[in-house]
Amino acid sequence: MTSDGGRPERWKLALFAVLPSVVLFAALELGLRLADFQYSPTPLEVRHFTDDPQGVVDREVRLRNRLGRERFQKDAHQLWVPKRSPLERHRLEPEPGVLRIATLGDSCTAYCVSSRKSFPELTEQLVNARGGHRVEVLNAGVASYSSFQGLQRLKHAVLPYRPEVLTVFFGWNDHWITGTPDSEVRLRSEWETALVNALDHSRIFQAGSYALAKLRGETSDRSRESGGDFLLRVDLESYEANLSEIADVARDAGAQVLFITAPQEIVDWNNPDLLPLPTEGVVALHGRYNDVVRKVAGETGADLLDLAALVEDQPPHSVIARDGIHFGPAGCRFVARVVAAKLAALHLD
Repeated sequence: MTSDGGRPERWKLALFAVLPSVVLFAALELGLRLADFQYSPTPLEVRHFTDDPQGVVDREVRLRNRLGRERFQKDAHQLWVPKRSPLERHRLEPEPGVLRIATLGDSCTAYCVSSRKSFPELTEQLVNARGGHRVEVLNAGVASYSSFQGLQRLKHAVLPYRPEVLTVFFGWNDHWITGTPDSEVRLRSEWETALVNALDHSRIFQAGSYALAKLRGETSDRSRESGGDFLLRVDLESYEANLSEIADVARDAGAQVLFITAPQEIVDWNNPDLLPLPTEGVVALHGRYNDVVRKVAGETGADLLDLAALVEDQPPHSVIARDGIHFGPAGCRFVARVVAAKLAALHLD
């Protein structure tokens, strides 16, 4: 194949040179996708499930019954953020005469199981339906978030919306075990984060990240012990410090804080990937995190809604879904009612 006096056409030679590599990479990418290989040190997606008794443990049932899927991307401050945040539906500038409330939290705030509505959405509807002072509730909850991430989210994503009231609901993800505590995760620069987000769609890139993490020892058993204690994403001391700083930062920005304790109805804990303890151990540990919430509220002068105590007085499984953590549809409405009543008593009368 020649041109101009018999010279090989260079572009054709170059094409034949790179074609095998392109085919190899395409085949490897396809193979990894068919094998459903995925790896990321932070979530790639979180599926929302129906409150099906099998849906908690059976992967196929969960996939069939999912209500939706929340996709994430890396963030230079918060570790990860949803690609489509409910916050972005609101204007930065508050509407005159409307009390703006932001709800900072994890999946319990972000959504309810088997429901298209979250408790922040229902709270807004309830308060505005009673007439009088109008409110706008901004759902700033993100699935899998810890108080460490919540503090960063408050600083970098929530305060620009100038909320007058901030509800804070954390605890669950803080006491899950990890190989690297949240505060020790290496934060990338803005340009590095953008590059990783661009490459993160590739399974080959994910495989390379996994191999690198393996070499660094970052993929070792998450249930390993250090000094006799499990490595938690946020230990109790750090949890208290994070909540205290959240209260200080919010107050300095002119917002009143309402801390909410996280209720539970765990009856048979069997998830060692999150916490390798028996049921009573998980319940006791979670109780200590709720005690920190009560302590910080008292010390900072913030308001407190002891939701954990209120749920204890409700019939079993009337508020909490079968996973023992999230709110079911009736529970979502219950939480919205008590939050709306608390807000009315504090700010709307």
